[in-house]
Amino acid sequence: MSTSTSILQAIEAALQGVSGLSAERVVRGFPGDGPSPPVAWIAADQLTSEPGPDLSGTSRVLSVSVWASPATDGSTHGAREDACFNLMDLMISAIENSSTLLNLLIAAPICGARADVAGAGGPGTPLIVVVVECRYQETYGDGV
Repeated sequence: MSTSTSILQAIEAALQGVSGLSAERVVRGFPGDGPSPPVAWIAADQLTSEPGPDLSGTSRVLSVSVWASPATDGSTHGAREDACFNLMDLMISAIENSSTLLNLLIAAPICGARADVAGAGGPGTPLIVVVVECRYQETYGDGV
């Protein structure tokens, strides 16, 4: 199995443990059909490679996007904002503290996040976007 696939699976597993999310509420793919909020979608954005420290592999950076919509009644801006911040904090903590993910990487994952509290999918439907940068070493064997 590809290291990139293992990284995506580790992020998915970490998010399944977040309060309010579960295996049925964490989807590999892009926002679209799926369960009602709370829900999270995971997809790889970009994979880049550069020469590794020796001739036996490369250093890689996998960028992964996680979109999530928290459960909220949408009655007020403050309620949507609080729901976004709570879910965002829980998701980032789960990703950053996943021992499975950390074991695959050469540096801790870097998470950047933003929230569209006003409603990305329609009025009252907030959307969180977390971009996770994962650095790892891909080894090919004995080198040249």
